[in-house]
Amino acid sequence: MAATRSQRMLESCKRRYAPSRSQTGSPQIIALTPGSGGAPIAVSVTPTAVPLGPSGTQTFTATVSGASNQSVTWSVWSGQGAVSTGGVYTAPASIPSASTAKVRATSVADPSKYGEATVTLNPPSGPSITGFAPVNQTGSDATFSMLAQGGGSPVDAVQVTMDDTFDGVGGCQVWYQQSDGRLYLGGNGN
Repeated sequence: MAATRSQRMLESCKRRYAPSRSQTGSPQIIALTPGSGGAPIAVSVTPTAVPLGPSGTQTFTATVSGASNQSVTWSVWSGQGAVSTGGVYTAPASIPSASTAKVRATSVADPSKYGEATVTLNPPSGPSITGFAPVNQTGSDATFSMLAQGGGSPVDAVQVTMDDTFDGVGGCQVWYQQSDGRLYLGGNGN
């Protein structure tokens, strides 16, 4: 059977680089696999930074360069929250103060290579009331309209306090309680 070209080249290298009689040991042949010696493996994650509030979600994408295996494993490297095997990060339901979390994609081809993204975890903002203005005013009666929103959860109660005195009577409070569907009116004791 005739030797292949690769076999002939290997034998030629062995003869050419064989140790002389004064050297000890045997020659070392290192086989290189196709694709080795190319660009190093690198992992990038997009987006690289995102802000999220309680229970917010963000889908991250990883790109592996320098390897034919594009697979990554996802993890939350530091901070709170969870990430799925598909790169979907979910912020914790409760964020008492601003903090950060690092989402990491680690190359399956070379686990020493990874890319990261930073998630800024923001607590919910306080509720706000906008548009508090009379929409209908007749004599001393007025109808007001307003919008209450924010606070990270549905607004279930609104309270309006009027501190000015009217005809020698102290201010009053008007509030709506969603849990019982009632509108309340109360004085401030003056």
